[in-house]
Amino acid sequence: MNSWLLRGLGLALVHVVIRVVLGFAIAQWPLHGSIARFALFAVVVVVAGVWGYADAKADRRDFPSGRGGADLTIGWLCASALGAVAAGIVCWVIGHFAKIDTGGEGLIFELTSGAAWTLLLIFIPAMIGIGISHFLARRQENHDSERTPASV
Repeated sequence: MNSWLLRGLGLALVHVVIRVVLGFAIAQWPLHGSIARFALFAVVVVVAGVWGYADAKADRRDFPSGRGGADLTIGWLCASALGAVAAGIVCWVIGHFAKIDTGGEGLIFELTSGAAWTLLLIFIPAMIGIGISHFLARRQENHDSERTPASV
């Protein structure tokens, strides 16, 4: 299975579960909807960021020089697009047929505006995680090169 396919479906699952939990939370505690939205929004962002960080760290371990590694940007863009569209379709099906509140939007909204928002919600934190991982790896390399004496 392609790595972007696994990431996209995994994050689509996370997004769908978060929206279903959010629907139940808002129905149960309607006055705390803003807090629930923010907390569950943070869960999706953290999962995407940590997964991006771990992905870049594993790539750096496989290619210590930083050259020849995977193209994480395109991989995560594909994963974000798949995750966004899959999450939108599944949330619409759950909301339409199972009558579970997932936001109550139509299919066109879920495949356009909702998918665009979800794509950014996955892609941007993943890129931040990848950037942090690369920054820390370069910093560690510089620190290690300062500690070892240069051979003449």
